[in-house]
Amino acid sequence: MSGSVLERWRAGLAVGELRLPRCGGCGRLVAHPRPRCPWCTSAEQTDEILSGIGTVYSFTVIRRAQGAFAGTEPYAVGYVRLSEGPMLLARLDALDLADLAVDVSVLVTPDPEGRLTFRLVDPSSDVPTSSPPARNPRS
Repeated sequence: MSGSVLERWRAGLAVGELRLPRCGGCGRLVAHPRPRCPWCTSAEQTDEILSGIGTVYSFTVIRRAQGAFAGTEPYAVGYVRLSEGPMLLARLDALDLADLAVDVSVLVTPDPEGRLTFRLVDPSSDVPTSSPPARNPRS
């Protein structure tokens, strides 16, 4: 696959695929994507499409945002432990932020702008329980 590591990462997220490079030198998944493995410094990598399933490890709700995020609050960000092992920092979408909790199941969701976003999953159906985030009415 051509393009930079970050371009491939964003292209995957835009269609709901979570792609991480796997190091050809030591075999580890490289999270967050970067041109060289942080453990062995090898540049030899192949993209691997992951399940996109994880659990919330920790999170916080942002109620006062600044800069590009001003007016989008409240929203949640948190660490998600993927079923394949790595932990990623991401935005967490939920219909009701009160539904967020540590150890709840989440699933990566498509984001046209290529941002890493997870949605809560209904444990009985493996279906995301949240809808796409509403656009800021003030923008």
